[in-house]
Amino acid sequence: MEVFDSMAEALSPSSRAPVPLNAVMTRTTIRSLVGRVESVAFVIQAFAIFSTINADKLSHNEQTFMIGFAVLHLVVGAVTVRFGGPFYRGSFWPLLWFAPVFSMPVMMAAFVPPGDYGISPVCPQLCGYPVSPVAIAAFYPWIGNQYKPISLWIKGAIAAAIALEPLIVMRVVNGTITSYNVRGTLAQAIMVGGMWAAGEAIGRICRRAAASQAELLRKEYDRQFGYLHSDIETGLRLAEMGYRDHRPDQVVQALKELSTAVLEERMRLSVAQQYVSVAEVIGLHIRRIRQVVSVQAIPRVDVMTVAQPTGALLSRALGDLLKNSITHGAASVWIDFRVSAGLVHLEVADDAPPFPPRAADDPTGSLFKLREALRRAGGDLILEASTSESERKAAQVTIPTTPHGWAGRG
Repeated sequence: MEVFDSMAEALSPSSRAPVPLNAVMTRTTIRSLVGRVESVAFVIQAFAIFSTINADKLSHNEQTFMIGFAVLHLVVGAVTVRFGGPFYRGSFWPLLWFAPVFSMPVMMAAFVPPGDYGISPVCPQLCGYPVSPVAIAAFYPWIGNQYKPISLWIKGAIAAAIALEPLIVMRVVNGTITSYNVRGTLAQAIMVGGMWAAGEAIGRICRRAAASQAELLRKEYDRQFGYLHSDIETGLRLAEMGYRDHRPDQVVQALKELSTAVLEERMRLSVAQQYVSVAEVIGLHIRRIRQVVSVQAIPRVDVMTVAQPTGALLSRALGDLLKNSITHGAASVWIDFRVSAGLVHLEVADDAPPFPPRAADDPTGSLFKLREALRRAGGDLILEASTSESERKAAQVTIPTTPHGWAGRG
């Protein structure tokens, strides 16, 4: 009985694993997105540097330094593809990216001739440099959970500081602020603010997606633990009671019900994957009926898989046809399966009495509903009536390998 107790305890609701928090799923989801995006951001910054080398009045030494700086960004971008960037790695790494962003206005003011920094009303020199990291900083949840209530204000303050810093540098370096300085700074502020808003919008989309994933996962956890508690734990308790009361028939019956519950759960899970194993589907259905009817022919399908909607329809069709055979008194069944011309072909034959006329035309019958489901997917159900009761009758099912409206995920 200790075995039953330990198994029941392991499956009890109190032993549930915690459901992942939305915050954790958000970080995981966005972290998977941000990996290579950061490398693109470094490339964008490199091109911005090359543009300012071409457009601004820089000395030979300054041009050489800026070319090296741009090449460094390209190298970091390449490394980021392989190992992840500052936000992907977390910790203090984002600060290392912000350092050159805040240093760039001072650097450009020192490089250009006196009084030339911010002279253009379009935008200050190298104003596009901070745009891409601002967007990533806005949508990536790099700020710790303890600061979550004020994270929006922190990110907004950083964006505002980046946008307004050039105006402060102009005032310090040039000694005055002109209308051109204000207009150029405003143009940069609009760029930075726009990318910050876009990053925040992307972050919200990711958070909502993560919340939806967490809710679906919670429902699946509840269903799984309900199954474990209602079916498995109850079966174990019944087997325990039969063992304790010296009633072997009750133990056997409880174990049979446990086996049935596990088999049904395996059948449900077998068609829940993106690609479904045909061998597993057929094997599970045969295992379910082998105590009732003799299976005379089993198709060899090896490691063949089909798309999830096709697998679900295949499992439903095989289950309905085998149930029909048993219901009508079949002693033996023959199963055949093949794929040709983009169609899955399933045939179930038995030695039961012939199908009644128009057996699949009764709206209340399972064969009618099965045929309707198959036709909606682009397939069909054909019943072949035998000429005498001594001959086999067969039901043939066709299902497209790629049902209507399904697009596989790469």
